[in-house]
Amino acid sequence: MVRRGWLAFFSVLISFSALASEIPKEEMSSLYTGAWKMPSQIPVDRLESLIGQISNSIYGKGYRYLGVEEDFFHGHLLLENRGTVEEKRFFPRAILYHTQEDAYGAYWRGDRDKKYTYLNVAARNWLQWLSDDRPADGLLIENARAYVDVTKREPSQFYTEFAEPNAKTHYTMHSHELDPKKLGFAPAAQLQFEFYLMGCGETLVNNYGNIKGPIQVRLPNDELVCMKVTTANMLDVFTPERSSLSETGDPGRFAKRDTWRIESLQ
Repeated sequence: MVRRGWLAFFSVLISFSALASEIPKEEMSSLYTGAWKMPSQIPVDRLESLIGQISNSIYGKGYRYLGVEEDFFHGHLLLENRGTVEEKRFFPRAILYHTQEDAYGAYWRGDRDKKYTYLNVAARNWLQWLSDDRPADGLLIENARAYVDVTKREPSQFYTEFAEPNAKTHYTMHSHELDPKKLGFAPAAQLQFEFYLMGCGETLVNNYGNIKGPIQVRLPNDELVCMKVTTANMLDVFTPERSSLSETGDPGRFAKRDTWRIESLQ
C-alpha cells in the first residue's frame, strides 16, 4: 500500500461501506456501442483526480514517463456484477494500472529507446480503490501483486525488486489473474481507458467523440503534464462468471473472456 498517513488510511477503510454506485441500466448499451464508454459516475474531472493520485503516488518507483505508450498510459476499470448472469448490475470497484509498458522491448529486444528499460519489474501492476466518498476516492493504492491468483501466476516473479529481469516474463498481471477472494469481489468486466500526452496549449481534436480533456497532472518534480483521455475499447465481460463470491463460494475462472452481446443489453 502507498501510505498517505493513518488518518487517510482509516478514512479509506471506512469509506468501503459506501462502495462505488451502480452503473445506471440505461447507460449499459453506450458502454458497448458508444464512443465515450466511461460510466457517468466517473466523469473526466474524477478521472483527472484519480490519474493525478496514482501518478504522484508511484512516480519514480512504478514509472518515469506519464502519458506515453512506452511507459504509463492506461488503466482498466474493474466492474463487479452484483446481479445475475442474466440481469447484470455493474458497480465500478477499482482500477488496475500497468506501467513500464515497453520496458520489455527496450530491455530485451532493443527496439525501444533505452530510457524505457525496466525501472522495477515488481512495480508494474497497481490497484487503485474507488469510493463514493470523494475525499477518500482513489486514496488507497496498492501493488497488485498482493492480489495475484497463485493458481494462475507464479507470484515470485512479482517480488524481484533486486533481481535481474527474466527474458521470458513480461511481468504484466491481467485482471482475470487477480484472486477474487483476496479482492473481496469477483471482477466480472472491465473498461480500458488511455491517457496520452498533449501540449498544454494544444487544442483538443475529438473527431470521433471518444476523447475527453485535456486533463492536467502536477508531478512531484513540479512538472505539469497535460493529457487527453480516450476509451477506444469495448466493454469486456469475462465468462464464465459468478455474480458474487457468496453465491457459490467459488470465484470462478476468468481465463476465458468474451465481449457482451448487444442482445443482452436490451
